[in-house]
Amino acid sequence: GDEGVDEFGRSLIRIKQARTRRRESRAQRRQAKRASSKALDDKPEGWSTDDTDTEDEDRYAVRIQQRMRALGGAFDDVDEDFASVLRIQQRLEHFKSKYAAAYKDTYASLSLALAFGPHVSIELGTWNPLKQFKPMAQFTFFRELCDFGCGRQVSTADAELELVPQLIQDRVLPLATLYLSNAYNPLSERQTLNARKTVVDLLLYCSPTAPAMKHLFFAVVNTLKTATAELYIDHSPLRFDTQDQGGG
Repeated sequence: GDEGVDEFGRSLIRIKQARTRRRESRAQRRQAKRASSKALDDKPEGWSTDDTDTEDEDRYAVRIQQRMRALGGAFDDVDEDFASVLRIQQRLEHFKSKYAAAYKDTYASLSLALAFGPHVSIELGTWNPLKQFKPMAQFTFFRELCDFGCGRQVSTADAELELVPQLIQDRVLPLATLYLSNAYNPLSERQTLNARKTVVDLLLYCSPTAPAMKHLFFAVVNTLKTATAELYIDHSPLRFDTQDQGGG
């Protein structure tokens, strides 16, 4: 039967097997390090002591960046008026201000997310939510579009009011989900803290019951379950130095 492939056309089963082998290798290195060192670890029990081991994260980030660079090349021959988020925004604002009736009759507002989406994806090409936390409010597309349509009186039904949340749901959430599904190592303190901050930030703009957010939650839970199942637990008996024990 069909074993399934990811967005890059790779076998999902083989990806899982490769990740399992890499986790086992990391676990063996950590066990060897604990066995050869008598010093207490300076990290809480359970965290990875080797946050420089980012094979999955780095590999996936490179693939994402390659895809986004290829997408960016599609804009090489685009007219300057449509070559950036800001230029498209200015053209649409002008059209809406000058031809309000035509703007409404053509349902232009319903196509805003599609118009800006590719530019948002290009900006996200360098985003790695596991490496460093970056709030949505710091992205260029967010700053340039957060007030879109507010230069004139707008109704609560105007799609402009939901443009940024829609772009986050359509473009950001799927990418975050891919990282959490394919590159997140729950034993990494850095990745876990950045992942938590990212999810909390995304919830400011997206409903927790939205399908895309549910997919992200599922990715986190599934990754945690997989990592938990692969944890090594040392069952060797505890040894006490009787000379260090007090009387009584």
